[in-house]
Amino acid sequence: MPAQRETIPQVNRDITRRLALVIGRAVLFFGSTGAVFFPLFVDPGNINRVIVCLFLAAFASMCLWLVQKNLVDLAAKIQAFGLLGAICLGGFINGGIEAPIIASCTTLVGFCTLVFGLRSGLACAAACFVLFAVLLACVEPTTPPGALRATSTAFITLVNALLLWETTKILKGSAEDARKEADRRAQTETALRESEERFRRLADNAPDVIFRYRFESLPVRCDYINVAIERILGYRPEEFYADSDLSRKVIHADDQAFFRPMFEAGQMPSSASAIRWIARDGAIILTEQRFVPVHDADGRLIAIEGIARDVTAARAESERLRALEKQLYEAQKVDGIGTLAGGIAHDFNNILTGILGYNELATTALPPTSAAQAYLEEVRKASMRARDLVAQILGFSRRNESRRVSLNLSDAVGDALRFMRATTPTTIKFENQLKPGYVIADPTQIHQVVLNLCTNAVQAMADRPGTLSVSVETVTVDQAQANTTKPRLVPGRHVCLTVRDTGPGMDEATTRRIFEAYFTTKQAGEGTGLGLAVVLGIVTAHHGGISLKTAPEAGATFSVFFPFQTDRPVTQPPFPSAPRRGGRETILVVDDEETVGTFSALRLRQMGYVVVVFSDPQLALEELRAKPGQIDAIITDLTMPGLTGLELLWEMQSFAPEIPGVLITGNRNAVPASQLAELQRVVIVAKPFTGDELSIALRKVLDTQHPT
Repeated sequence: MPAQRETIPQVNRDITRRLALVIGRAVLFFGSTGAVFFPLFVDPGNINRVIVCLFLAAFASMCLWLVQKNLVDLAAKIQAFGLLGAICLGGFINGGIEAPIIASCTTLVGFCTLVFGLRSGLACAAACFVLFAVLLACVEPTTPPGALRATSTAFITLVNALLLWETTKILKGSAEDARKEADRRAQTETALRESEERFRRLADNAPDVIFRYRFESLPVRCDYINVAIERILGYRPEEFYADSDLSRKVIHADDQAFFRPMFEAGQMPSSASAIRWIARDGAIILTEQRFVPVHDADGRLIAIEGIARDVTAARAESERLRALEKQLYEAQKVDGIGTLAGGIAHDFNNILTGILGYNELATTALPPTSAAQAYLEEVRKASMRARDLVAQILGFSRRNESRRVSLNLSDAVGDALRFMRATTPTTIKFENQLKPGYVIADPTQIHQVVLNLCTNAVQAMADRPGTLSVSVETVTVDQAQANTTKPRLVPGRHVCLTVRDTGPGMDEATTRRIFEAYFTTKQAGEGTGLGLAVVLGIVTAHHGGISLKTAPEAGATFSVFFPFQTDRPVTQPPFPSAPRRGGRETILVVDDEETVGTFSALRLRQMGYVVVVFSDPQLALEELRAKPGQIDAIITDLTMPGLTGLELLWEMQSFAPEIPGVLITGNRNAVPASQLAELQRVVIVAKPFTGDELSIALRKVLDTQHPT
């Protein structure tokens, strides 16, 4: 390296400076003294000695001046050659002063060794000894003996001894300094290696990819990349160093243009950038990368350093969380529907009860042959459809009570299909294949599932002739088929209800949303968008599953699976289908809704009962306390201000347990089964109800023997 050629071998500049100053001052002193001493006291007639001394003084002054100008290297070299020349010249002119010459030669060799290195110093020593041997052989016979020569030799030897002593101290100090410097450098190198090893381990153990791209030209080339790249992409760092194009190959083709603004304008992104990488196995890895520019002395972008983090799993998890948030939002909307349904059910059922009740009163009041009977029948049908809609909403919100029994699914489906045939256009052909299959289910909810699926199928084929095929059969579901249902089934035996139509079918986008609440493909006024959402809710509650096969112009096939039940249904004793006329029992009717209370009283009076009506439950309780033996039964609404129907029954049975009761409610789940079981001779009638249904329930509690 150029910096190394400028440095004096084996010694630093400070040592060379110190030696040059010591020798330069000694030579200046020796030359100045000799220029005065020799002509005055030794040999006044010998001008040669004065010339040599003046030469030494001038040469030493020049060297000291060079040292002061910080030209240490030049001063040291001139000093070495000057000493050599002066000693040779003095020995040749003045005769055989061998001792000073040998002493000076020794000093010169040591100095040359320091300045020029060991090898050059030895070469100088050899040259000096050969030269001095020749000089001594030539001039020894002519050298005048005497005390003056001895005095000169002793003086020169003393000066050279002082030079050697000073040189030895400097060499000793420089050796100690060199040893300390060597120790310091060794410690520095050790610390540097440890630091490099520490940072290498940190880089190798980092979970993120740390890289450096050389950016002098496109495509970018990899200068460094840590071993995390192998875990993420499957490539080893050595492969990036060996293949200069691999850095480009792993970048997705659509993302390679991302680096062009960096190269052309040096524009670095201010935040993390999403870059796709292609792994060895072809997988697309999404990374989040941050870059730091590296510029040269002219400000040109020569490299970029950065960190890349694999965010593929994190992005997938984020997408999953967003999907869950969307599902939660939809669930909250459904829960809001349930809350709304529960809130309006009471008032709406009261209205429907009044409509059904007064329609029933009008029907019984008119002759059977009256023309108004047909109109009243239409009112009854519309009211019953409204009641079914309320039940559907309550069932969708899971606020309706589910009464599951063991039943033959084919029987329940057949009952629903008889209703469907009466309301289906004649252009739709029915094909049924109903085989026995027993399940644990709520008959009303099964009826609801069939009606919703068949209604959707009929509406899909409304503008064309078609076929509606309904089948029930027992099947064995394997794991592959179980994975296609919603929700996922447990493999095993199931009873499958299949509803197939020959309508226009559905595309994939519609299929993905078909079970969402309020999603509908029908025109405004033709549907609520709750039908299939209700079906899914019922099927899920029954631990079943539903699947759909459809395609545009290929119809649609819904398959509903219910767990197979080996037990056969237990035959229940038939309930009376028509109301029985009452005797002269006195019935207490309590309802804060005047329409319901009035209708109930009028219908029961038509059947022969004596009816007392109260709209305030507190007044009704006072009447019961005043006349406990004169009341045969009580009919009370559940939800009333001040005192609920359940609390009224509890208070009544505390002092008159022999009085039976009928509890009217729009929500069966609002009455805990445990509390109802503790009440004696109490039945529930759900709103909206007809007078006949109320009479049947009342007769049931009146005819039940009171336990003694």
